[in-house]
Amino acid sequence: MMKIFISTLYFLCCTLVVFAQPDFNTERIRERYPYADAFFLTNKAAINISIKDDKLEIGTDYTSDLLFLNDKANLYKRRSIYYYEENEAISNLKAQSYVPQSNGRLRKIEVEETFVDKPRKRGVFYDDLKQIYFDYPSLKQGAVASYSYHEQYKDPHFIAPFFLAAYSPSSKMEYSVTFPKNVSLKYLLKGDTAGIEFSKKEMKNSITYTWQANNRPAYDDEDEEDNWRLHAPHVILYVDKYTVNDKTIPVLSDVKQLYTWYYAHISQLVTANSDAIQLLADSLTRGITDEKQKIKSIYYWVQDHTKYIAFEYGLGGFIPRDAELVYARRYGDCKDKSSLLYALFKSAGIPAYFTWIGTRSIPYSYHELPTPVVDNHMIISLRYHDQWCFLDGTASGLAFGYPSSFIQCKEALIAINADSFVIAKVPVIEKEKNFKTDSLDITFDGTTIKGTGHSSYGGFFNYMISNAFSDVSEKDKQEGMAQSFEFGNNKCKIDSITWKGVNDYSDTAIFNYNVTIPVYTKQIDNKMYVNMHLKKSLQGELIETSKTKKEKQYDYKYILRQITVLTIPSGYNLFKVPENSEYKSGFFGYNIVYHTAGNKVWMEKTISFDTLVKETNQFDDWNKMINKLNDAYSQVVVLQQN
Repeated sequence: MMKIFISTLYFLCCTLVVFAQPDFNTERIRERYPYADAFFLTNKAAINISIKDDKLEIGTDYTSDLLFLNDKANLYKRRSIYYYEENEAISNLKAQSYVPQSNGRLRKIEVEETFVDKPRKRGVFYDDLKQIYFDYPSLKQGAVASYSYHEQYKDPHFIAPFFLAAYSPSSKMEYSVTFPKNVSLKYLLKGDTAGIEFSKKEMKNSITYTWQANNRPAYDDEDEEDNWRLHAPHVILYVDKYTVNDKTIPVLSDVKQLYTWYYAHISQLVTANSDAIQLLADSLTRGITDEKQKIKSIYYWVQDHTKYIAFEYGLGGFIPRDAELVYARRYGDCKDKSSLLYALFKSAGIPAYFTWIGTRSIPYSYHELPTPVVDNHMIISLRYHDQWCFLDGTASGLAFGYPSSFIQCKEALIAINADSFVIAKVPVIEKEKNFKTDSLDITFDGTTIKGTGHSSYGGFFNYMISNAFSDVSEKDKQEGMAQSFEFGNNKCKIDSITWKGVNDYSDTAIFNYNVTIPVYTKQIDNKMYVNMHLKKSLQGELIETSKTKKEKQYDYKYILRQITVLTIPSGYNLFKVPENSEYKSGFFGYNIVYHTAGNKVWMEKTISFDTLVKETNQFDDWNKMINKLNDAYSQVVVLQQN
């Protein structure tokens, strides 16, 4: 599912306005921000809400001026305004460069030509995204790029959030909304709001809210894709209700109102019946008496026989297509796959429910923000053994009982019927279900290690490898699988590998292989040094605390186990075994144990990670663990020749 609003981040970097002769001191700004390429002199968005013909009209005027501080200015000459044609209209675009002259003044040069096209959008088969783009003339150090334009919303349910932050530092960022007193407006202010100033101005027939952020440094996202919505200060407006002719018209008053609007998009699908879908459901469940097996048969068929293709076209980004159409096409987006799943379960007599949900990149709850901004995905929910189960038709290869990793701990809005819904939280899969266990029996011949391996991948680890090899030929799968199991050093070779439980929705995948690792052991005089840690998970994964100021997100909890058994060849005896090592801290830790018996040495290692978010106050403990683990990885078994 898509978000029907223009990417605000583009506004922050690209939305600029016309002014008269600017008044600023480039050298002073450059001294204050020596590493910045550009500086926002102003960046504003002003929303105006009115009522015309008993309907809401919502428009935004964007204005901004971007000063270039070095000789990279011309790299930024291309500017684009992105919008969804079905839901927004762009007008009154004005753009110009202000170029410094020898007399210290700025020469205004108008942008003479603009273009409109349909840009490519990664991962989306079809949408109605458009862009207006143009090139600023004569940009150089000290120049200012400006433009302004008006955006009109065609649906009052969609108002773009505004971020009071940008990749470049800024002098003044401002967001305002003016609305009549017979409109009830709500807003949510999220992110790091320190320094954000709010004011309210009441006039005879209208009210204006204004948020300002002055003298802001560049927002540092640390290459974490979630950080903008998690941390950058932003305002999300939405209309509660409005009154005309003594009649109150709700828009997004609360979760119930959002649900009512959503349910209108699926109401026909809930009541629809199809002979073709009934025949398919009958064929998928024929001879099966166990309800769980019926669920699996339908769920896995939809995953395996319909291809995920994203559509983002107007309300088509919210409304599922008819199940019979999806069945005939054998492709669709998350809503379409949910439509087919729902219809098949209904035909099989299994109660199932359309469900809206936001991925973990969206940090809002339905109760704090009852708007379409809160979710971006659709799945199917059903009850099994008095527990909610969440089925994602787009998660090809994911076994029943596991939600998609990116919706763990998120709120799900479950459609029970036209008048009732449930908000349930998706569980987080416990670490014990997401595991990798590697057992290796090794010996050596000279400096070459030879051995056999047995590995088990459970939960999301199995899903990941199954997904990676889902569309790979058997020949390429054999080669790719072998490469994925190489370890020890870059000379490692997997001589043969077999597996089961991959691509068949098993909870656990099993791998057996033979391995050769040349030039692995080291001999000095009459002693042989063998590092039992052939797989050094997390090695060197320190967090640079001087640069990383925000928490880190992870896909799932997990446990890693490695058991290495060294058979000491004849002619050698055991001289030294490393000491055991352990670290425990809150949500993560490890344990390494060595023991011996006869001519064998065992090394057993367990790494445990029990959180989806590593908070900043855990960084020091994490680094202590990694440093101790790195030291443990350097310890070796020492053998001595007889």
